[in-house]
Amino acid sequence: MDDPENAVALDHELHRLLTFLDSSERSYGSTRVLSEMFQGTWDHEESLFRSLFDRYGVEALKPFAHEACIFEIGAPMSLAKEEDCEYNTVSCLKFVLAEEAHKHVRTMYDVWDYELWRSALVDYLRTPMDKVQMSLFSTARDVLIFSVTNPFQSTKITVPEEFYPDRYIWERRREAVGLQYLRRRVRRKKEKYERREAPPGQPTLQEQLRRWEAAGKRAELLLDSLVLKAKFEAFQEARFSYKVYPRGVEDAPCVYSDELEDEAKARKKAGTRGAGGGAAQKAIQEIETLKQKCTEAEAFIGQLYTNPEQEGAAPMISPRYTLRGIGTASNIVYVCKRAEPTLIELGDSPVTQDQWWRLEYNASHSTPIKAEVVDFETVQSLIWDESNSLTMIYATDGAMDTPRIELPSGLQRFIKADNRSFQKELEQEEAAADANADIPMETLDSFDLQARSRSLSVDSMATNRASLGSMDSREDDFGLEDFLPPSSMDVEYQTGNVDHGHRRDVTPNQGLIHSSGMESPVLGHAGRDAAFSPGSGPEGSAVNVGDISLPRRPSRRATIATRTTMTTTSYRRFHRRRRSRK
Repeated sequence: MDDPENAVALDHELHRLLTFLDSSERSYGSTRVLSEMFQGTWDHEESLFRSLFDRYGVEALKPFAHEACIFEIGAPMSLAKEEDCEYNTVSCLKFVLAEEAHKHVRTMYDVWDYELWRSALVDYLRTPMDKVQMSLFSTARDVLIFSVTNPFQSTKITVPEEFYPDRYIWERRREAVGLQYLRRRVRRKKEKYERREAPPGQPTLQEQLRRWEAAGKRAELLLDSLVLKAKFEAFQEARFSYKVYPRGVEDAPCVYSDELEDEAKARKKAGTRGAGGGAAQKAIQEIETLKQKCTEAEAFIGQLYTNPEQEGAAPMISPRYTLRGIGTASNIVYVCKRAEPTLIELGDSPVTQDQWWRLEYNASHSTPIKAEVVDFETVQSLIWDESNSLTMIYATDGAMDTPRIELPSGLQRFIKADNRSFQKELEQEEAAADANADIPMETLDSFDLQARSRSLSVDSMATNRASLGSMDSREDDFGLEDFLPPSSMDVEYQTGNVDHGHRRDVTPNQGLIHSSGMESPVLGHAGRDAAFSPGSGPEGSAVNVGDISLPRRPSRRATIATRTTMTTTSYRRFHRRRRSRK
């Protein structure tokens, strides 16, 4: 983003996207254009934040610019000082679980422990603590952005709806060191029990148990064969007489010969040795109990300094963070949308302010974007099944209560036009649904189906009929009637005024811009005016609103088709009223 033109384009695209998220009735926008600005980079998020820091500086981005301090733990009774720290500014943390750590991780706090304190808990587990470095944050900012990649997916890591980073703040460094000591102690005990269960270079207790069980079963089978052999010899001595033994060998007595007697004693002795598997089974159960206690101890350590309502908990020094969104690696995003505060509360129960939405993009579907309302329990159950890499955003209550900055006048006019366009699309869908019920064939002949095509329309999250597309490639398929109110409410945005007398056409060299903002109006147009300022130009030129060009006037056939639809609908409603009166 060293190029000033690209930096301005980044500003434009961020403003456009945030405007759609905050102010439009569609409530979403595409980040495709934003990602295209960083083509050729291996990490879009890191490139984005680096560009923002380079352009605006750390002070302007304080809400999510965290200052990490790295220091050596030192002697057990000593406490690190600020002058001993090495500072580094971070905005987006990336956690990739190591193979040695994933089996100890159950919650998001475990992930932070094993990643921020990786030196003490993973890399240098056998090194004395006083020679190990650790990382903490100097202060708690308003927004936390981090990603977690679990390539093993042995367990589903619990993602909390509320997050308290107290244990990772500089003021809690003494407690943080103590937590690492506890983690190490429990980890070493657990590894000791695991070595007892599976001694290096020797068969594990499970393997020994299986061998003993197999030896015992083999001894039993051989002993049964000796009994059968002794009975057969007795039946043979009776000359196979069924008068003596009516059921043959089964009724014959088991009388061992001297040779069979010695062999039977050997088999019984082998079976007794095989019974040693009971001791192995007992040892395995004992070790499992000890390992379970270690797991419970790890869970207890993981919840310290994470719940202000916990009995005996120290006062929190960091604010509460709530989960605002989760991005997956499979084109699925979960967004927690906060409702506007209401002045009237019905009943004594508090009104839920937050609502979770699931947005899924699938380019192969007729409606690429699918939006649905979900609860947080559903979010937790789905996220790790859909992806092994999640990006999470947490924000404080103060950040959520921050008043929104008023939009520039150009963007305000653009959003108003887009909201009218959205309402018009809904009205057209309802009218089309009514008209298609009983339309005569002669009426269908007058329709311009191509002009009425809405395969690339974009709807609101609230309607659950969202789709994604661009109008630039189908300039002749969409007319002004598809994006503006009816003719009696036609509005044209010009430089600071509204003209009800006529509309201006878009010049041939200006492409149509999708009303959903899916295509950026900035990239590739170096000669445009400043961002979000009303456009100006000679008579008959394109009209820019917030650097957005409005569509051109529709064809006559599209206008006739729209009026025909409205006439047919009115005719049908008139006859319905007459039938109801009769």
